[in-house]
Amino acid sequence: MSGESTLVPLSAPQEVDVAKIEQELEAIWRDAESGTQPVTRATAFNLVLVCDHGSESKARELIPELALVHPTRTMLIVLNESAPAAQRAWVSADCRKLEGENRQICTETIVLEMDGAPEPRTSSLINSLSLGSLATAVVWHESLPLIHPLLLALTRTCERVITCATDHLAPASSMKPWFDLYESSPEECVVTDLLWAELSGFRGAVAELFDECPPVSTLREVRIHSQGEKLTCGALLIASWIAATLDWELQSVSLHGKRPAIECRDDRRIVFYPEGPKADPGIEFLFDDEFSAAVVRTGADFTLTCGGHTHTAHVRESDMLTLLTHELHAWGRDPRMDKSARMAHLWLPELLFS
Repeated sequence: MSGESTLVPLSAPQEVDVAKIEQELEAIWRDAESGTQPVTRATAFNLVLVCDHGSESKARELIPELALVHPTRTMLIVLNESAPAAQRAWVSADCRKLEGENRQICTETIVLEMDGAPEPRTSSLINSLSLGSLATAVVWHESLPLIHPLLLALTRTCERVITCATDHLAPASSMKPWFDLYESSPEECVVTDLLWAELSGFRGAVAELFDECPPVSTLREVRIHSQGEKLTCGALLIASWIAATLDWELQSVSLHGKRPAIECRDDRRIVFYPEGPKADPGIEFLFDDEFSAAVVRTGADFTLTCGGHTHTAHVRESDMLTLLTHELHAWGRDPRMDKSARMAHLWLPELLFS
């Protein structure tokens, strides 16, 4: 973003009384407006980042990067539940100059360090500091458990919750707390995990492959090849997305040889192939008349093979900042993600005992 890629502090972080956060922010803006260069206070939504005290520095690094893309009122909530009850606050503002204009776009940040048990006082404070006319998105850091009472409270008051708890190589059983959170959240709150965004590369490669393949009505078997020795979170979600996209209806979970398999209507199936830590993850598609196709990830590329034709597609970036930026662009419900998540949740208990 030429001319827009640098944030300049409008004010250094100032420690303030928690009860006077709003007054201190207003003082910052009054001082800025009396300067020689006009400032525009920009806020598209409220953004709440929640982490434990050991992850504070990494969470702080995300704030200016996200502010370049999403002008927000940002609150960083740092929890230290093992310490005696206390709370401290800092406020600051940052600006970026618009190219070719004598004007700055500015955003504000509130940092709250909350010692002791955080709920309900923390959720009440977050709600009181959120600009009421705007929606609120919560980013829940992987350093905190998904069964945390503060997270459950925030799903009842916020429009968007993004968790960062599920690694695509983790055992599929570790998704259960996320599924429970997803199912218990109100319809008005859209809950996703960054794993869904991370798998967008595979979803895009599969969609590109099917532009070249026979009709999906002739597809009989899907084989999910994954790293690790057991069924992984990534394999489970990508399989459920394929079944949801193709409208394949589950009949049973069984073993195909020694491998767990989802048996579907019309003699179709999805089979999981855990291949060990050094394997290249990929998906095979077996059609009628022995026709086959595949998507395989090797390093920074996907290899797409359909019949005798092969070409490559570049893997999309999947660092936390890129994934968060992608997710914060999407506020509405994704019906395909909803269907995939519910399908995976339905399969999980039987797959774990297959």
